[in-house]
Parts: sequence; C-alpha cells; structure tokens
Amino acid sequence: MHPHALSHVCDTVYGEMDQVKQCLHVKLNTITPELLLACNVKTTLSSVLHEHAPVLCKIITSAAQTAHAKVKNKVKDCGIVQPLIHPYFICSYHSILFSAPFTLFLWTNGASRQTIKVFCGLCISFTSLLKLLEILSDQCIERAHRIARGPHVMCYNNINISTSIFIEQHASRLAKVQSGTFAILYEVQNRNPAHMRLSPIL
Repeated sequence: MHPHALSHVCDTVYGEMDQVKQCLHVKLNTITPELLLACNVKTTLSSVLHEHAPVLCKIITSAAQTAHAKVKNKVKDCGIVQPLIHPYFICSYHSILFSAPFTLFLWTNGASRQTIKVFCGLCISFTSLLKLLEILSDQCIERAHRIARGPHVMCYNNINISTSIFIEQHASRLAKVQSGTFAILYEVQNRNPAHMRLSPIL
C-alpha cells in the first residue's frame, strides 16, 4: 500500500503546484513599482499556497515540527517556513512573483552577486535582476515625467553610493564612495491650482 499511497500523494502535489504556478505567473516586463509595493509574503504567497496546495503545506508543516512541538509550542509558528520552501518547487521561469521581489530585497540591502547566486532557488538570476532594474527605472522615469507635467513638489536630497567592496585602491579606480544630490518629485494629492500660485508668496 505504501508505494501506491506515495504515488497518489506525488500526483496530488504535482497537480497542486500546477495551480500555484498559474497564480504566481508573471514576467519581468510586467513587473511594476505598484506591483512590488503590493507584494508581501502573506498575501502574495501564503494565501495562494494554502488555497491551492493544502497537501504540500501539510507535508512541509509535518516536516518542520515534531508531534511534541505541535502540541506544546504556542509561540513559534512554523507556517512561515512554507512560503520560503515552496519557491524551490516552482519549476517555471515565469512564476517569479516571489523570487523577483525577494531578489530586489537582497540587492537593495547590499547583498553581493555571489550571495544572490547562493539563493538560486529563491532568486532570479543576476542577469535577470539587472534587466528588471532597467525595466523599473524606465517606468519610474516615465512616472516622473507624468508627475512633472502636473501639480507637484520638488526637493533635493543627498546620496552616497558605495562603488567598491574591496580594500585595494589605485589611480584608475573610482572613489570608494560617490556623493551627490538628486531631485525628488512628489505628486500633490487633492491639489487646487489656485493654492499653488507663486505670486502671493513672492
């Protein structure tokens, strides 16, 4: 009976993951800043997994804690393990609704290229990351153009960019840190053009 039960469970999990892949299907060129702001593990991944892959969730939960821990543990929740393990099972290049934001998270927090490669099952490739950054930057510039054509507020802020993680320095290398300023545009909400006239201020 054991081989038949194992085969049935495998077929069930295979069917569940097909549905999960469809729910997480997204391509690089369709990712927008608005989509990234709306993404989080609970709503983007956990809800999909619990709805479409209950058997696999149960298997992972059983593997993540002992029977004693299941009864006695009232503080720790092993459910957080499920969303982090599931992406390893999503064998689809276009099911990146978790891996793309997670890779961006690592990159924005200073993770090196080698570190991102280590998380190969959870991250998109570094080449895809560079392509995604280019896509998002183009979208942000287009949004800035749109905001600049309407009522907006502009201010400046300082920026410091680390250009190297290595100790060595010589004449042909860039400085360790590049400093400067950049403009920030804020779209004015509930704007009234009459309230934004400069003549009363000047």
